[in-house]
Amino acid sequence: MIVKNEEALLERALSSIIEHVDETIIVDTGSEDNTKDIAKRYTEQVYDYEWNNNFSDARNFAASFAKSDWILVLDADEYVEQENINKALTELEYLEEKYSVLAVNIINFSGHYGESIAQHRHARLYKNNGFIKFYRSVHEQLMHVEDETISIGISSLILYHSGYITKEIQDKDKSNRNRSLIENELEIEQSKGFDYFNFGNEYRIKGETQKALDCYVKAYKYKVSFQQDWIPFCLCNMVECLIMLERFDAALQIVQDAEKIYSETVDFLYLRGHIYLVQNQFNDAKNIFLEIADNQDRFKSVIKSKDFLEYLPNKKLGYIYAEKEDYQRAVHFFVTAYNYNNFSLESIYQLVMILKKFHTESEIYEFITSKILQETNNKLIHELLQLSANEGLFEFCRKIVNHYFINHKNIQEGLNYKLGVAESTIDLRDKSTSELLEIVSTKLLDILDLFIINYDLKNPKHDNVERVLKGSELSDMYSLIHSPLDIKLTQLVSSKKVTLLIERIIAFNRLDLVDQFTDFILKNREHFEENVLAKIGNTLYNKNFKGAAFSFYTEAEMKELDAESYLNIIHGLLEIQEYADAKKYLLSAIKYGVKDYRIFEIALKYRNELGIKEKLIKKALDLYPYSQNLNSIL
Repeated sequence: MIVKNEEALLERALSSIIEHVDETIIVDTGSEDNTKDIAKRYTEQVYDYEWNNNFSDARNFAASFAKSDWILVLDADEYVEQENINKALTELEYLEEKYSVLAVNIINFSGHYGESIAQHRHARLYKNNGFIKFYRSVHEQLMHVEDETISIGISSLILYHSGYITKEIQDKDKSNRNRSLIENELEIEQSKGFDYFNFGNEYRIKGETQKALDCYVKAYKYKVSFQQDWIPFCLCNMVECLIMLERFDAALQIVQDAEKIYSETVDFLYLRGHIYLVQNQFNDAKNIFLEIADNQDRFKSVIKSKDFLEYLPNKKLGYIYAEKEDYQRAVHFFVTAYNYNNFSLESIYQLVMILKKFHTESEIYEFITSKILQETNNKLIHELLQLSANEGLFEFCRKIVNHYFINHKNIQEGLNYKLGVAESTIDLRDKSTSELLEIVSTKLLDILDLFIINYDLKNPKHDNVERVLKGSELSDMYSLIHSPLDIKLTQLVSSKKVTLLIERIIAFNRLDLVDQFTDFILKNREHFEENVLAKIGNTLYNKNFKGAAFSFYTEAEMKELDAESYLNIIHGLLEIQEYADAKKYLLSAIKYGVKDYRIFEIALKYRNELGIKEKLIKKALDLYPYSQNLNSIL
C-alpha cells in the first residue's frame, strides 16, 4: 500500500484486511499527519519513499519487501468485506495453477455520501515471482519484465473504493496531479488510447465535459480492439458526456451501435432510456426501464454500474409514473429503488411527497419509519428532515426529530424556529449575527426563511436578520423591496430565487404573502429576469393554483414562455376543447424554438382536432427519429 496523508481512511482499510494476509507492507511518500502512526499499529513494515511522480516505482518498491507467494495491492481509500476476501483467498488454491495475475472487481462510491455506484476490473493480485512488475507513472498496469504474455484470470475479490465521494475529491487535489502524470505518459506513446481515456476521466471529475468528450473520442480512435477492457467504459462515458452537452442524437447513435457489440450488458439499454427521459419522452423511457426491471436475468453482466440494472430503472419508473399521476405504481417503484439503494434520498423524499397527497403526516411517519427507514442513517434522515420541513410537514418532522434526534438540541431548536416562521410567531431578536448564522448552519432554518421573517409584517423588526440578508445571495431582492427607488442592480434578479421563495411560502400555507410578493414583482418587473412571469406561472400551476398560473401566463409575452408554460397552457385549453387557441399556442411554441418532445407528442395525438399539417408531423419524426411512441401514435 502507498500512502500520503491518509489518516482519515487508513484504519478502515487496514482493519478490513489485517487478519487475512501474512504480511502488510506500507510505503509512505511524505505524510504530514498521523498516517504513519496509524500504520505502525498494524504492521512493523512501514517504509519511507521519496516521491518521484511515479506510482509504479512506488508500488514496485513496496513489493520488493514482500515474502509471500501472492501480492494484493490495496489503496488507503479502499477496503474489503470479510466473507468475500475469505472466499477469494480460498480460490487462490486452484487459480494459481492457471494464472499469474488476477483482476478484482472495484466498486466505486461517488456523490455526496456514496449514493452512486460504478464498477471496473483491475489487476490487483499477482504472483510474487520476481517477473511481474508495475509500469506507467499513473493508472499503473502489470507486465512481465521480459515482455512475455501474462495469464490473467478473474478473482471474486471485491474492493470497495470511496475515493470518488465528493468530499474526498475536494480534500485531495488528485485530478491536477493525475493529469500532469498522464501528459507525461502521452509523450512516451506506449498506449495512447488508454491514456486519453484516463485523461477524459480526469476532465470529467473537474466538470470539463467537452474536454472530457474530446479525450474519449481520441481514445476510441486509438483502440486496438473491442476486447480492451477500457473500451466499453469509454463508450459509456462518451454517451454520458453527450447527454450533458444535450447532443442527444449523437448519444443515441453511439448507443445503437454499442448495443450490437455489448448485447448481453444492460448499460447501453439503460442509457437509451435515460436519454429518452431527459428529453421528456416518458412513454419511450418507461418501456425501456420496464424491459430492464422485468428481465434482469437476461443481462449477463454490467459494464459500469449495477445501478443501471437495479436501482436507477426503478427510481426513474417512479418519476415517470408520478408524472403520469399513477401514484400507486410510482410508490411501488420508489420503494423498490430504495430497497436497492438505502442511500437514495431522492427515492424516500419522492415517496413522502406522494404519500402526503393521500395520508396524514402521522400515517406517513408510521409508514416511512416502519417500512422504509429500517436502518439508521442519520445523515440521510437529517436531509429528509430538511426537505420535509421546507414542505411544511411539521408534524411528520417533529416525530422524526423525537425518534432520531432526541438528544440533538440544535436540531430541535431549528425545527421550532422553522415552525415559528410558518406561523409568524418567531422572535430571534435576542440572537447575535453569529448565533443566527449558527442556527442557519443546521440547515433547518435557511436564508429563504430569514427572507420570509423579514418580509412578513406580522413579525417584529429583526435588525440581525436584515444584516444577514444584506450579505446573502438574496441581497438584491432584499434591497429591491426595501429601497426600490434607490436600487441600482448590476444584474437582474434571478427567476429561480423568486420561484424558490414562492414555493416555500406556499408550503407554509401563507397565501397572503404569495399575493403580496407576486404583486410586488408585477409592479417592479423590469428588475427581474425576462422569464419571471412564466416561471411564477409554472410554480403556481405545479402547486395546483391553475387559475392564478394562467393570469401570469397572460401577463407574459409569448416569447417569454418556456416549454413548461406552453404545455400547461395547451393542456388547459385542450381540457375545455378550445382547439383553436391550443393550436395557436402550440405553433407559437415551435415558432419560438421550443423543441420539447411533449409539444410534438400533443401535435400528433391531437392532429385531427388541431388540424396539424403533414409538414409538422414530418418535423416531429425528424427531431425524434428513435421514438417508438410517436410512431405508435400515428
